[in-house]
Amino acid sequence: MKWINPHELRVRVPLGTSRKMIDQLIRDKEGWIQRSRKQILLRESEQERNYLEVDDIQFLGESVPFRWEKASHPFQLHMGSDAFVLTGDGSSEAAQALIEQAYRGRAKEIFEARVSFFAERLGVKVNQIRIKSQKTRWGSCSNKGNLNFNWHAIVAPEEVIDYLVVHECCHLVHMNHSKEFWDLVESICPNYRECRQWLKNHDTQILP
Repeated sequence: MKWINPHELRVRVPLGTSRKMIDQLIRDKEGWIQRSRKQILLRESEQERNYLEVDDIQFLGESVPFRWEKASHPFQLHMGSDAFVLTGDGSSEAAQALIEQAYRGRAKEIFEARVSFFAERLGVKVNQIRIKSQKTRWGSCSNKGNLNFNWHAIVAPEEVIDYLVVHECCHLVHMNHSKEFWDLVESICPNYRECRQWLKNHDTQILP
């Protein structure tokens, strides 16, 4: 006898075995059949409990499936191309902290790369790049050449991130929001108005 699933039992007998003998065999093995079925159902139930499709999570303007696979070790996060998978066990605070840490790391990588690209195009020198958690700003520029970016911006589309970088790098040329400043922004980022609107439509605290 072999289980295909909890609802289908396959019985293998020699060719020519009568239905009466098969029925008797099943009756004789009824206790084993019920115990085995319960074990299979229990394993399936444990697998379902250990695998949870939590929700989609925003990253670079896309909704990425987010899964939690329960395990005995502390939380670990894998940010794959098709899904973000949290494995392990712990508190919701620990999971949130791990996600924030991963997002901050990706934000640092992306902002540093885009600042390097656009700073060279504009011919400006950047002193330091800092990734912060700001409540009211997506980015800022100091008169010392330091650029600050909000790590929550990592959920925005890439063209919006580029606009943020261009905006702050242009402040290294014009430390104001004059017509000359916006003309310079537009020369590098022609769709800056749409990007500005995206930022206005989204609160800075948008990470689920």
